[in-house]
Amino acid sequence: MLLGDQVPDFTAETTEGTLQLYDYIKDVWCLIMSHPGVFTPVCTTELAYMVKEIKQFTDRNVKLIAISFDTKEKHIQWVKDINAFNKEDTSKPLPYPLIADSTRDIGAKLDMIRPADKSQPGLALTARHALLIGPDKKLKCYFVYPATSGRNMDEILRAIDTVQLTHRTGLSSEVNWKPCKRIIVPASLPPEKVQEFVKNRKVVDLPSHQNYLQFGELKN
Repeated sequence: MLLGDQVPDFTAETTEGTLQLYDYIKDVWCLIMSHPGVFTPVCTTELAYMVKEIKQFTDRNVKLIAISFDTKEKHIQWVKDINAFNKEDTSKPLPYPLIADSTRDIGAKLDMIRPADKSQPGLALTARHALLIGPDKKLKCYFVYPATSGRNMDEILRAIDTVQLTHRTGLSSEVNWKPCKRIIVPASLPPEKVQEFVKNRKVVDLPSHQNYLQFGELKN
């Protein structure tokens, strides 16, 4: 899938029962985090983080889903380990579902692995994706990590903020942007949008004498 593509709907078994993607998302945002398998150390730390920091996602109107290429029974056991790592009650459910994709059908449908490779042992290690899906069910942003590199969750949250900013206002974000910093005002942004969302707009004087680099402050 490429950015802007419609994410295909699917039905899957999870630790919380049967899930249909579109029904689960409804009209909010969704982040799907894929993992090669259960009982993997890097992924355990990531899923534990997502439990502890769930409010960071709910405050952004983002629902979470995790998926790995193992059985539902193994996922239920993995939940206990994730809770134990967080020093929590091992019997409590996670605040998001874990999809059991032992056939790798969903992983192939979401382009986490190549369809021709889904039955090949070992290749699931390539499935370390984070897919941000918009309320319109289209792919808005994605990350791909190797099996040994823990995902930078601060960067994923920052990326969510930038994508949602553009979705809401039409504005853009500069290098290393964080909320409350100046924003880029695209020259193509309609004047009414500029007036609604931007204050203190300034055009950068460049050697090309083209007024494409404009900054401002976000109102409110």
